[in-house]
Amino acid sequence: MDLHRRLGNRRGQGRALLGLGDVLWYLGRWREAAGHYQTALELFQQLGDRRLITDATLCLGGTFTASGQSSTAAVHFRECLETFRDLGDRRSQAETLRSLGVVYAITGRWREALDAYQEVLTLLQEGSDPRWEAVTRRGIGRVHALLGHLAEAIRWYAQALEVFERLGDRRFQALTLISIGEAHTLQGRTDQTLERAWQLFDGLGDARRRWAERAIGEAHLATRRWNDALAWLERSREGLDPDDTWEHAAVLSGMGEAYRGLNEIAEALDYHQRCLELLAHSEDAVATPRTLQRLGLSRSHRRPAPYARPGSPRSRRATRLGQRHSPLPDPRWPARGRHSPDR
Repeated sequence: MDLHRRLGNRRGQGRALLGLGDVLWYLGRWREAAGHYQTALELFQQLGDRRLITDATLCLGGTFTASGQSSTAAVHFRECLETFRDLGDRRSQAETLRSLGVVYAITGRWREALDAYQEVLTLLQEGSDPRWEAVTRRGIGRVHALLGHLAEAIRWYAQALEVFERLGDRRFQALTLISIGEAHTLQGRTDQTLERAWQLFDGLGDARRRWAERAIGEAHLATRRWNDALAWLERSREGLDPDDTWEHAAVLSGMGEAYRGLNEIAEALDYHQRCLELLAHSEDAVATPRTLQRLGLSRSHRRPAPYARPGSPRSRRATRLGQRHSPLPDPRWPARGRHSPDR
């Protein structure tokens, strides 16, 4: 990058900034990544390079998604989508639509999310890019999980996992295993799926093992193992980037639930309130309702009940009330889409 700067090569400097932003993105350092993307965007605007301007805008949209600014992210993504359609770039259209699908899922616009993902599959065409198709199938599964259609969600996840295993993509194997493990937790099933995800991430030295640790903590909540849940959630919180709004909120909400289970009500209220403060401006339609319910139960000093068995009256009632135990929609991975599918 310094060489490009000394030579006055703004295009090369901007591309180097995008690459550096990508590295910071993978490390979960959203704010630093956004700063590099913004600088790159300004350089590309000076050059008037429409394609590179759109690439940088797409990256910035991903950072807005990760920090909970869903409306701003959607504006960026729609702007990019229009440009890519003008350029006839089907692959980039698919990447951008997938990012929009993530935003729609976060904000509770389930039908629009599914429509966006289905359009992605159409644009990619069957067999043209198996990794991207699998990433999209995983996204469809996430929406079904949020709607409470757990069997359907697991079916989509299994399709994605099969492809990632065939391609040897351990990172996305781990991400998909987390999704499957969360669905199993909601079904009341106990297995080693989440531990497998954690082991894959740990073997890769990937910071996203924190997400697996949080999911394991939530699984312990489901079986009323409050101290085990707290241990995993505390472990997850260590090393999280301060700008990772969603993951911090999920961990705080889970810790509040664990403290409620231990009948430490003051602690439970504190953690639930801190979670809501993080989500206050996030336009979230999933984590906020769940935490509000947990907060209300803590205020009434009620201990958590174990997760309902699928099909039971309490399980059906929970679904009618809006996914009482829904997993977070994971707005970050994948959520940007520029060079590779793992965003």
